[in-house]
Amino acid sequence: MLPELKERAWREIAAKVYNKISHLEGRSYRGEIISAPFDWFVQDLFYHEFVRLRGKKQRSGSEYLRLADLKHRLDDRRMSSREIIEKMTMVYLREITGNFSPSTYRLITSLSPYVFSFLFVRKGLSQMIKNLIFGPPIDRFLQITGEVELLKKFNQMGTVIVVPTHTSNFDSPLIGMAMHQIGLPPLLYGAGLNLFSNKIFGFFMNRLGAYKVDRRKKSELYKIILKEYCTWSLQNGFNNLFFPGGTRARSGGIETKLKVGLLGCGLDAYINNLQENTGNPKIFIFPCTINYQLVLEADTLIDDYLKEKGKRRYIITDDESSKLSKMMKFFRHYFGLDSQFVFRISEPLDPFGNRVNSDGISIDAKGRHIDIERYTENLAGEYVADTDRDYNYTQELAASIVQAYKKDNVILSGHIISKVIFEKVAARNPQMDIYRLARVDSTGMAFDRDEIYTAVVEMMGKVVELSHHGRLECSMIMKQRKFQEAFNKGLSYLSCFHDPAAIGVEESRILVNN
Repeated sequence: MLPELKERAWREIAAKVYNKISHLEGRSYRGEIISAPFDWFVQDLFYHEFVRLRGKKQRSGSEYLRLADLKHRLDDRRMSSREIIEKMTMVYLREITGNFSPSTYRLITSLSPYVFSFLFVRKGLSQMIKNLIFGPPIDRFLQITGEVELLKKFNQMGTVIVVPTHTSNFDSPLIGMAMHQIGLPPLLYGAGLNLFSNKIFGFFMNRLGAYKVDRRKKSELYKIILKEYCTWSLQNGFNNLFFPGGTRARSGGIETKLKVGLLGCGLDAYINNLQENTGNPKIFIFPCTINYQLVLEADTLIDDYLKEKGKRRYIITDDESSKLSKMMKFFRHYFGLDSQFVFRISEPLDPFGNRVNSDGISIDAKGRHIDIERYTENLAGEYVADTDRDYNYTQELAASIVQAYKKDNVILSGHIISKVIFEKVAARNPQMDIYRLARVDSTGMAFDRDEIYTAVVEMMGKVVELSHHGRLECSMIMKQRKFQEAFNKGLSYLSCFHDPAAIGVEESRILVNN
């Protein structure tokens, strides 16, 4: 957020928070009737925060000491519940708010082609010098497909929310680069507080539109403040980026269950815009898919996935993306193979989950126009928010986003080869579940290269057929049925990184290393 907007934003967001809490008096919230809402929110705050900070190290930290002091003041009646809510609201707003710097943004967008020419070129000094002079072609490593023109058009007709799949910490900078290439202004987006522990990442994210989201904070006050922050930004015309899956997909699969908390901000902002009769009230949601041949953090994400399935959940605070040497090695190996990120933009939706035509008008399944303003009216014809009604609308939006993910997910050659080889390993060990398979000793495990190629080509053919029927998407090289080339490239990706690399490639055999 621009520095000159902060004070106004904080005042207006804080007023919204106090108003929302006040209006809960005598109403049902989280399954109970709230008689004294400020007292309820303070007790909820103390409970969740003291649980979060109960470790010995945290109890000596400034956060714990501040909360302990506030609790003593409340117990001694030196502060009221409302005063504590007011103080903590400002504490959280200062923590959440980023410091967008136009000069940093201009610097990064002007230098990034040259940085990429250094990181991604392994074709000799002459090519590196040429790219440093002219800048490398962006489409060498970033392929943007789908509804690009509609995204540009709708940016002029209202406020845009980009809602992509999420598999890597590189998703946010990648999307930022894509928006710059398309010609859109930078997006406002939430990034996990743990990412700011990487000093390089944190420095730039804090100045390029990121606001901080601490997923360890579970209090209802924090959740409301975060949601009101996002709603305010949308009302004030800031395009937003939400990851509705909430966090990176540990399995690598596209998300099927979305978190609707922040996703509902689009509807809240739309209703507020109608109430205030703003000139451009519409909010447009663009689902997107991001696909990589390899993900830097694969080892850590897989480990977390298996522990999560085994009911041992935790938040990753330190993975490969926090280690500069790992990042550099990944860039040099992965992009040295002329690999690409594939960023595909789906058809736009309105905040209720309806499709939107090229004129920005919501339509039903038969293409008939829908007057979505009537969705928000009460019997008196006033635009009003309704918690239960709006939650159901947001659930419908989430379902539409999931369908878009399935339809526009781009299958790459490395995905298919991985699936084929994993199924071959599973077939050799039919009594093992996924946990035991992950620990199986792969020393000496190998498959005939022609056998793998035959199975991969068969699966590629099925994927191409599904793409022809609009069921999913696949890479252009597969659509052109250049299966041999796609197969060879996929093998190169899977054998170029990680320690050990997923596979080893010999003339007639493929070795399973990991």
